[in-house]
Parts: sequence; structure tokens; C-alpha cells
Amino acid sequence: MSSNIRIVRICQYCGKEFVARTTVTKTCSDRCAKRAYKLRIKQEKIQKSNQETVKTVKNSYDQNPANVDQPKEYLSIKDITQMIPVSAKTIRRMIKLNKIKAKKFGRDYIIRKKDLDNYFKQ
Repeated sequence: MSSNIRIVRICQYCGKEFVARTTVTKTCSDRCAKRAYKLRIKQEKIQKSNQETVKTVKNSYDQNPANVDQPKEYLSIKDITQMIPVSAKTIRRMIKLNKIKAKKFGRDYIIRKKDLDNYFKQ
């Protein structure tokens, strides 16, 4: 039994408009159907790989709880500039004026989080 249906559709792969003869046709040609199939298989493989990666990462965190972020007791100038919207130069100036207590550690300074909190309480 043949059908005389003519439906204007848009190809799911290339986006061009075409006339479909059935209600289930999704692509304009055999070429687009093959390419859409390959793309669908590729996306399924990527999704499966991503799920395996998430599972592996979750297992590694479960086995090694040391990876869990713990609040830092000592902060570098870079850490502070990421926490509060001030420049590194401003932090260094405050250290030089003894507004914030800091210790020289190599070329950089380290600041106890407690001392930084005390500065903001004043």
C-alpha cells in the first residue's frame, strides 16, 4: 500500500528543507542518514566515556579522603586576592604598614587566616 503523503521537513543532520513521504523520515538523504548515525554513535561513546571518568574520579576521592578541600590555615597573597577583590599590591602595602601580620616565606609572604579575619573585625 503506497502513501501519497507529502510533508515538508527539515533534515536533522544538515538542516536543509526536504519533502518527506512518510511521517517518520528524519533526514533528507541516505548520505545524511549515515552521517547522523555515525554522529549519534560518536556521541554515545563520548557520553559513556564521560560517565566512566566521573565514576573513576568519584572512586578515587572515596579511597583517598586527603583530596577533599579543607580550609587553609595559611594563605598566600594570591589566595587572598582570589578571596577578596583587592590587588596583590594592596595586600603587600598593608603588610608593609603592619596592618596585617605576615611571615616572609621565600620570596612571598604567608598570612594566617586568623590574622586576616582579625583585620576585618577591627
